[in-house]
Amino acid sequence: MWFRTLNSFGVVSNLQCAWPSTWIDPIPNAPPRIDGWLRRLARGCRCVYRGSTALKRIALTFDVGYAEEVSPLLDILRAHEVTATFFVCGRWVARNPQTFRDVISQGHLVGNHSYSHQNLVTLPLRQLVNEARKTDRLIVQWGGQPPTFFRPPFGYFSERVLRALCAMGYRTVFWGISMRDWEPMSQEQLIRGVIDYLHNGAIALLHVTPDGVRALDSSLREINARGYEVVPLDELVDDEAPG
Repeated sequence: MWFRTLNSFGVVSNLQCAWPSTWIDPIPNAPPRIDGWLRRLARGCRCVYRGSTALKRIALTFDVGYAEEVSPLLDILRAHEVTATFFVCGRWVARNPQTFRDVISQGHLVGNHSYSHQNLVTLPLRQLVNEARKTDRLIVQWGGQPPTFFRPPFGYFSERVLRALCAMGYRTVFWGISMRDWEPMSQEQLIRGVIDYLHNGAIALLHVTPDGVRALDSSLREINARGYEVVPLDELVDDEAPG
């Protein structure tokens, strides 16, 4: 049924777009705003880039494609009694099943980040579907629940990609806080890259790197000091996509 839905799209754009890696807003600690065609497309495909702004709550989301430092990260999250959200690639799950089971056993939410971390815009539709479903099967095989959230690798998307993911039942997740934390950065840069942009309902995109893991303890202390609560993504986001 859902594949017939995909084929019913007709002519839709596959022009590659990239979600902004950083947001520059004249209002300090303001949530990101999108307008025009992107806002209409995001709402139509039930995309997520922030949660409710009513409370001082945020979600920390970690993209896991090649990471080897997940276990130390879990130790820090456990020490702070924080539940995070992990977007995992199926290939990583297949290679690190015990670490993945540790993520699940500690109560963290898991989302789909494709199988092999390819640019989905460049893939034939059937291969895009396979990237998603293969990862779903691995997540369930190793103890997780079927994911409802999906994050496209690199933040690359097109109308075709978003409509396909929506038709498969996913909510595509972007972000309002991010930085190029896979590149060399100082501890101060890694900490301030999060705390300087905190806002109600923020979704923070982070990568699992040795430097990032070392900075996380201080970041969590500062987040708490500023009165924010870290919650899993499904607690931050309601059933309606933000406008």
